[in-house]
Amino acid sequence: MPSSTPIDPLLQIALAPWVQLEHLQQPERSTQHIHLELSLAPLLLQHPEHYAHSLHALAGSAMSCLVEGALQPGFTQRNVALHSSLIHPEPSQRLLLQARLSRQGRSVSFAEASLYNSDNTVIAHYQGTYALLSPAQA
Repeated sequence: MPSSTPIDPLLQIALAPWVQLEHLQQPERSTQHIHLELSLAPLLLQHPEHYAHSLHALAGSAMSCLVEGALQPGFTQRNVALHSSLIHPEPSQRLLLQARLSRQGRSVSFAEASLYNSDNTVIAHYQGTYALLSPAQA
């Protein structure tokens, strides 16, 4: 099993407080990628609508963290679009999240995230579009 790096502090703050986690590890983190291994609280698995919202929050937080980390000094970012595809809706307690910064431009950025269950099956895929705002625009 690969060693884990400390969890990015921005990612810990960004995770929605209603996403109840039992376990969170960050095996890989770079300016372009975040890989997380996590276990959701068992109670969350009994409520499909909250489970799906939690997956969206996890993916959105990871993508936003990547975009935020690549910003030029003084710039801020705003999510302008989030496309989600819940491919395998059967709840899974143990998940692997892989997020990547697809493109970092001067005025817009794109990020993607995929969630895998313990069988390494893709259960959800996300694409985010972010407006990059200069200090004058913010």
